[in-house]
Amino acid sequence: VREIVEAAGVTKPVLYYYFKNKEDLYRQLMSEATDTFFTILREALSGGGPIRHRLARFYVTIYGLFRDNVDFLRLINSVIYGPVGATPRYDLRARNEEVERFLDEILAEGAVLGELSKDCCLEVRVMLVSLLRSIQAFLVLEPERVEFGGVRIGRMIDLIFDGAGSRRPGEGVKT
Repeated sequence: VREIVEAAGVTKPVLYYYFKNKEDLYRQLMSEATDTFFTILREALSGGGPIRHRLARFYVTIYGLFRDNVDFLRLINSVIYGPVGATPRYDLRARNEEVERFLDEILAEGAVLGELSKDCCLEVRVMLVSLLRSIQAFLVLEPERVEFGGVRIGRMIDLIFDGAGSRRPGEGVKT
């Protein structure tokens, strides 16, 4: 709390006027961060153009946000991957399900528009969520190693969609 009030340039009483306790501050920060994420998601995907372009726009924007806030990204990942009870309780599961529902809707739209096979929507969603997690992992573990700029992200989205549209289930590699 001392570090927070020093960085914010306020006193502890001022901090506690707005937040009940440290846990309340934590939950408010998490809520604000997830709200920002969903605002970016909705804005990027509700715009015009092909689904893959909207997704690339979202990933480029979210990459920039993540890159500029790596410490906060570490905090979010501590909630996801850390031991239960290590941080105050904050249910990210519901927000994750919301991301999946939103992606399912946008991919269903893409299938109707003929941008990908309807049979591949689940797999594409899994790959898109995995791409989001991969970007997070790279930024947390080695932020200077990989630059996920617009061209690279666009290529990754293209690889996901080109693979999704080129074969029907069962025509690919046998396992």
